[in-house]
Amino acid sequence: MSSLRWRGRRTLFKPEIFADRTIGFSFETDEAYFFFGTRHGDRATLKEYFPQYEFAYLKQVHGRAVVLADAGIETEADAHYTSKKNLALVSQSADCTPILLANREVACAIHSGWRGTAQNIVAASRVAFAPRSPSAAAIGPHIMKASFEVGLDVASQLSAVLPGGAELEGTHPDPLKKYFDLTELVRRQLRETFGSDLEIHEQLSDTVADELYFSFRRDKQRAGRQYSFVVLKA
Repeated sequence: MSSLRWRGRRTLFKPEIFADRTIGFSFETDEAYFFFGTRHGDRATLKEYFPQYEFAYLKQVHGRAVVLADAGIETEADAHYTSKKNLALVSQSADCTPILLANREVACAIHSGWRGTAQNIVAASRVAFAPRSPSAAAIGPHIMKASFEVGLDVASQLSAVLPGGAELEGTHPDPLKKYFDLTELVRRQLRETFGSDLEIHEQLSDTVADELYFSFRRDKQRAGRQYSFVVLKA
């Protein structure tokens, strides 16, 4: 279990257990509840474990669209937001980065794969919060630098997103490949978009290396999806 980073204090995400399995890890602020799912937390399980919530899902397309959440429609987009209480906004992932944001009035869930990160979907999510910013952000389990080996073209796209991006590249034994630190790039995007004082909480695990999680890179078409969500408290 990973640590929660909050103004320099070290604490832990709470494991959520259902039928003797860890279905996810959670933490709360005064405004919202944040949950990062594991391979054991499918849609039916979430509905049974969290009967107080209504769930909103997206048809994710690895783009940059940010839409108003609708529990009745799976819109093609990779981020959604709401001001409704008890409406849980889901980000589905299997190596991509789930990013959850909230303040007292608005919650937003982002699915940020490498393409979404290259397009800076975090910056696009500013529309959900303007003119204010989120009071808390959370980054969940995803493919991390030691497992994220990419071609030079992908590394170049990611490096160009923000100034200094090239320093996030790592050398690879194959000269036609690089390792890349998506985690740090997402952190920088959050701070660039919402300010350096934003509280960023991290429940980090490498989905490729940790079999508690689905990984498309490891499992290919056999991979399922993790379901993570953020919900405003009533």
